[in-house]
Amino acid sequence: MKKILSVLMSAALLVSAAAVAHADEATIPLYVDGLDIPALQEVPQIATEFNAGKETTTLWSNMKVDGINVNAYVNGGGYNQQVALQLDESGTSATYSNRDMKRQVGIWWTSTGTWENDPTYLAWRFVGTMDKNAAIEQILKELHDKGWSESDLLVKQNMNEKPTSDIFNFYVDVEGEKTYVGFYDVTAITNDEALKDKDEEKQKRYNEAIDGVLAYLKDQGYNLDAVSYERNTVYDPEVPDWAEGTTYTVYLKQEPGHWYDCGGDEAYYVKVGTQTSMHGRDGTCHNVYAWTPEDLFNSDMKCTGTTVTWAKVKGTGAWYPAAISANYENSFVTNVTATYLADVNGSLQGYTVTYSDKGVVYTVDYNRYGGMETAKAVDLNGTEFKAAGSSTGFDWVNTATSKFLRNFSLLPLKELKVTIK
Repeated sequence: MKKILSVLMSAALLVSAAAVAHADEATIPLYVDGLDIPALQEVPQIATEFNAGKETTTLWSNMKVDGINVNAYVNGGGYNQQVALQLDESGTSATYSNRDMKRQVGIWWTSTGTWENDPTYLAWRFVGTMDKNAAIEQILKELHDKGWSESDLLVKQNMNEKPTSDIFNFYVDVEGEKTYVGFYDVTAITNDEALKDKDEEKQKRYNEAIDGVLAYLKDQGYNLDAVSYERNTVYDPEVPDWAEGTTYTVYLKQEPGHWYDCGGDEAYYVKVGTQTSMHGRDGTCHNVYAWTPEDLFNSDMKCTGTTVTWAKVKGTGAWYPAAISANYENSFVTNVTATYLADVNGSLQGYTVTYSDKGVVYTVDYNRYGGMETAKAVDLNGTEFKAAGSSTGFDWVNTATSKFLRNFSLLPLKELKVTIK
């Protein structure tokens, strides 16, 4: 008999003036065959043809469909706007004009930017450890025949990536007065070679260090709500052991310009009954989203429907249920999504629970055994926070500023937990 997880998702919620414990239960199997998933129905095959003269695209289906949406750029609407197409009388074909659809359909993400004096490795080479004037002089000699001048060059002083000091200074606010109460030196963490390119581990070390200081201040009788800190990081110019002077790197300047990039191949969404299949620009089906009114997790909450995402196994092309997502009309848990692997047993990869409390949305990823992996929160202002992995009340870090949330306006991580029964 294959194992299942019966999980309790709980938090302390305020009801009237009294704090009560609230728990919602759902069953998430360790293997996908533990779910009573409706069978995948026939998936339409789509062919496309572009008419360059008329600037139109026609789609044909091998079966009658209920609707076709094209995922396109719409003037005034931006990317990823699904536009419903008019089906012919047979319900198997539709034609649309490409004239009002900027760029190709199916573009799912785009990125643009501007460069100006952006260092690029065009026609320069490292010129050694010398002062700025000497560096420019040598570069000019090498590029004189190409017509370069000093105004075409960008000279940057090389800085040491390792700070000479990295200090957190702590303060306490007493009756509106900011008073210094001590510091903590984390230079060793910053300069630890073993932590190079391991930002998450480095952040964890920072959090542990700060938690220790906060615990100490609490023991000393300070109100942690009044405690703040400032980080002071000092960098010095790098002076290599083999050189006596400061090094400079020289770049050729670019003219101001723009770059554009895009990607994705989610062009058409075809609806047949309770299934919607997603097709690429050439008509190939990539995923199928099958909806059912049933709660496949057999929870004790009011379910508004479950969507099964079917994907193809690489190599064989066989369909398998990759994700199951159930929505709930509930005061706390609003969605549970479980993802499964395309292995022989259809093993649970992990699951995500979405919570809603006082207008704040929390999304927490758990591993297959209920351990919290990542967590994020979006408040009423649209500000995003991520879990800091802290053992104190300072659980959340502002994603944009990397600063701790200090006003306790978000639920602590310990209130967003899953208990396996």
